[in-house]
Amino acid sequence: MPIEDERFSIEPLLTEPIVLAVSKEKQRWMPLEMTALIDKALEGEGSRKPCVPLEMAKHVLFILLKEGYGFRRMVLDLCAESGFKPLAAFITSYIVTAQSLVANGLG
Repeated sequence: MPIEDERFSIEPLLTEPIVLAVSKEKQRWMPLEMTALIDKALEGEGSRKPCVPLEMAKHVLFILLKEGYGFRRMVLDLCAESGFKPLAAFITSYIVTAQSLVANGLG
């Protein structure tokens, strides 16, 4: 997904949330609002992780999947809807690599 072909009819069967993953360690590229949310989450305030408006990520570094991956397109579309183009620190083919880069504070 998405498939763009008029010969097909698309019917969503389920939806799932998309999460913004960030390092537990504060990074200099993180806005103050984001570091405050990280502190709150690490202190265990509330039973749910904080909801982050995507606009807050306007100036942060993203780890993106390579072109051709549906998830990359979804992220780019969501960012565009929020009025910005994400700043790519790294581009990878593997979600596990992206998760490792995030965990190490690289995006």
